[in-house]
Amino acid sequence: MLYGGQETERGHDRGSVSLYLAIFAIAAFALLALLVDGGTAINAKERAADIAEQAARAAVNQVDVGDLRSNNPTVVIGPGACEAAANIVDRYPMTSHTTARMTNCNAPVGATTATVYVSVQTTPVFPAFFGSFTMTSHASAKPVCGITQGGQC
Repeated sequence: MLYGGQETERGHDRGSVSLYLAIFAIAAFALLALLVDGGTAINAKERAADIAEQAARAAVNQVDVGDLRSNNPTVVIGPGACEAAANIVDRYPMTSHTTARMTNCNAPVGATTATVYVSVQTTPVFPAFFGSFTMTSHASAKPVCGITQGGQC
């Protein structure tokens, strides 16, 4: 090629840097998705455990008052325990891409232990890389009488 009366040789641009940057950008985006959505999944597991614990506590707070006021008082679960647990799960604050639901409640009237099962489902921020996450947890609680650590009332 002639330029200003001199012949110059133009180097061959193969585009290897552009290809490298494109591959690097895709890899960086995938790692970012893994970081963000992996953190979201871990948070969902912790949130499921927290909700299950709070719901189990709400269930055992429904003590049988008649049995508590009897001649031989004991602290046992009364009616409405699972409804109280479900109410806590429904009222728990969630984000726009996270939902929680109680999957099972085992708190029969007269029992001394309530067990609540909760699942938390979250939609990933980058759905192209991951599907939705469903994390489950369960917690148990026992009613106690005042601050006596479960002693007689």
